[in-house]
Amino acid sequence: MQTKTKIFLRIFVGIAGALMILGSQLNLQQAGAAEDFRDVSKEYWASDSIQRLSEQDIVSGYKNDTYGPGENINRGQVAAMLVTAFGLEVNHQAEPPFDDLTEGSYFTPAAAAVKKEGLMKGRENNTQFAPEMDLSREQMASIMVRAFDLEEIEGSGAGITDIEEASESHRNNIEILAQYDITSTEDGSFQPLESVTRAQFAVFLERALAVNYSLEQGITGVEAVDSTTVDVTFNQSVNSAVPGDFSFDPALNVGGAEVIESSNAESIVRLTTEKLEKAKDYHLYYKNSLTSGIIAGEENEAAAPVVEDVMGEGLKKVTITFSQNAADQEIISNLNAYTLQDRNGNVIPIERGSVEGDVVQLILVEPRAEQESAELKISEAVVEKEEIYHIAFYDETAE
Repeated sequence: MQTKTKIFLRIFVGIAGALMILGSQLNLQQAGAAEDFRDVSKEYWASDSIQRLSEQDIVSGYKNDTYGPGENINRGQVAAMLVTAFGLEVNHQAEPPFDDLTEGSYFTPAAAAVKKEGLMKGRENNTQFAPEMDLSREQMASIMVRAFDLEEIEGSGAGITDIEEASESHRNNIEILAQYDITSTEDGSFQPLESVTRAQFAVFLERALAVNYSLEQGITGVEAVDSTTVDVTFNQSVNSAVPGDFSFDPALNVGGAEVIESSNAESIVRLTTEKLEKAKDYHLYYKNSLTSGIIAGEENEAAAPVVEDVMGEGLKKVTITFSQNAADQEIISNLNAYTLQDRNGNVIPIERGSVEGDVVQLILVEPRAEQESAELKISEAVVEKEEIYHIAFYDETAE
């Protein structure tokens, strides 16, 4: 077997060529992104994966601008793809490696190559290749694990509810796919004996590529700290971070990147982003390549705090009382979230802020005049929508 690094380098340059081989068999031609395929709507469950792989020329559609997402992939087509994807040596005069192939068979050279490399095995005691037979999901699991050299993650449960329905020889590989989230369903089922469709193949392939790239780059975790902060964990030392190295799909502006922890064993890069939207999953890209990191806006976005009281305290302070512990949310004590103006619209400078429990106190640079009024704006970075409060200052020491 080839090393994981070689596999990764070859996968991007090889898969497009592999599908050209399939094109001669399936009469395919390059089509546009998934939204341009007449039979793949933007709402289709695999649309994003099909679109991204199409944009990279990794998957193609038919001449009539369809993709055929529900069509099954057969074993012969997958063998031809694997040959080019992994740069396998092909002997076009190879002896038929299986009893059901002949010297003149289209799939004989590819079948011989994948058999020699150990990526695919024959049926009926390794005597029949069955090129026209649909590839089952359990077979796909074993091919993916071998191809990407994925190792079992110790201590990580797979949670496959129908694993007993799979052939014993494929069970461990199915569980490995689940450990890396390459396969994931709401009810934990894998349906091992069902055929792999073109849509499923696109999703499997993209997830495997993303996992492989994450392993190569040392990315071990992506977590949304709050609605505007994302932590990316590496299993190696990271000395500096550049915002332009990180991006998301759907698009999410990354305004800052800072290494907050760094050691030889683990580093954490903290990203400052625009606000995550509810009910959206964001896929992390690192240096323009998709990783396996996904954050969910709805699950990670904390409920916005509610302002219960705002008042001037003496001539140099403004006190804001929230409905929850302000110390638990860093953004609440960020002075950029507050704007104080006098009656003429001039900004009143704030020197610093302090937090104690559910109270934020703004300390002004200069004291205000007795009975002077002011307007305080609290931005949507803190509350759900910008809020404006009118306050007045009184000298509490005056008799």
